Amino acid sequence: MRLLGESTEPWAALGAASAAEIYGCVVIADGVEDAPDNVTRFIWIAPAGTATSPAGEWRTTLVFSELGEDYPGALVDALHEFSSRGVNLTRIESRPRRTQIGRYMFFVDVEGAASDEPLAGAITAEVLWRKYVPWIYWLTVVLVRIVGTQITDVLTDKLEVSLYLSTATNNTATGVNSSNNSGHGIYFNNSSNNVFSDVIVANNGNYGFRLENGSDNKLSDVTAVNNAQNGVYVVTSSNNALFNITAIGHNTVGIGIALSSNNTLSGATASNTNTYGIVISSGSNVWPIISII
Repeated sequence: MRLLGESTEPWAALGAASAAEIYGCVVIADGVEDAPDNVTRFIWIAPAGTATSPAGEWRTTLVFSELGEDYPGALVDALHEFSSRGVNLTRIESRPRRTQIGRYMFFVDVEGAASDEPLAGAITAEVLWRKYVPWIYWLTVVLVRIVGTQITDVLTDKLEVSLYLSTATNNTATGVNSSNNSGHGIYFNNSSNNVFSDVIVANNGNYGFRLENGSDNKLSDVTAVNNAQNGVYVVTSSNNALFNITAIGHNTVGIGIALSSNNTLSGATASNTNTYGIVISSGSNVWPIISII
């Protein structure tokens, strides 16, 4: 709507009447929706610690995948943890994971706050957490098939995977601090043309920053500290650029590029790593300036 208001071209756009007023546009038709009760849902992503209003009813969106062994009723068994506790589901959708045929991720909207009972009990239930749903993500820090989003000053803490991009393109993030999560700090999967800068990933239970099956992403000024496995790791990816990457104190690999090609790693420093400081294997990549301490 802003671009429309700034342009002299004979363009039109769909949007809210309030947006037209803000950007100086003229409403030429209203009520053009297919259904009179059509609504658009917006999600507000805010830095950790931002005060929330206690008023109104909470709704939580969960995304989960890899429902264990493929057998009749696997999804029903997983969702039973919600129904048995009286947690109401208001929406469920499936999307292919694009890893192999028959692998899906599920988006579920439920009533209640994730930290309050009975929803908290459903999320942490042994059968749901360990057997059916190894990965659970809170949508406030999940970008799935999102195009052209800008994220600024995001702080995440104590999640399974704090920032997960799957089949996402053209996103920009600056000032991201992803620490103290039980799994990966930041995980890119099948994503391209994303730009992340000024990133801190520290004290995560698995990888600090993992880029898998991605291309043409740019990472700069990334600091990875004391993540349990690898600091920054790129696998089966191509044409990515990594600048000014610092990895300190990891058990396995500080900075790694594996089974990948045509990636650039510049200004990389790895120190106090138990096994490998910097590993580049099985591919044709460029690494102009690196140091291992």
